[in-house]
Amino acid sequence: MAKETGFKIYTSIERPAKEIVDQYRGFVAANISDSMGRLHTMDYRINPVYKPMRKLCGTAITVQARPGDNLLSLKAIEVAQPGDVIVIAAQGDTSLSVWGGFMSMMAAKKGVAGVVTDGVIRDVEQSREADLPIYAVGVTPAAPTKEGTGQINTSIS
Repeated sequence: MAKETGFKIYTSIERPAKEIVDQYRGFVAANISDSMGRLHTMDYRINPVYKPMRKLCGTAITVQARPGDNLLSLKAIEVAQPGDVIVIAAQGDTSLSVWGGFMSMMAAKKGVAGVVTDGVIRDVEQSREADLPIYAVGVTPAAPTKEGTGQINTSIS
């Protein structure tokens, strides 16, 4: 990703039927991982940033951005539909947040189901007030950059 510049944003994706997504809500994450050959499982460091936390289940809106940058995460809120989960690949960087309270309020108002990131977030109390489930590696007070480059709705890891 470091060698790429510019943006690749897919605003339209193929979505599973709502009935299929609803069926997945009844499954345990470990059983889904087992059935997929133990692939596509989150980093063990990703945990709820506040408790109690609702389970998340929905179509993923993926974000691949520069570490500590949230410009494309803001765009992902615009792209998302009610019930979607925004999944941000932060490359495990914990120096700057990739999500914050204002974004949580915007996402909750739009009906986003929640956020998952392998990075860190800030403004936990605002996110709790917005009632937006967030799973992340941790919390920091450090604000993100908004310099851009990256991808939305592409494969991430």
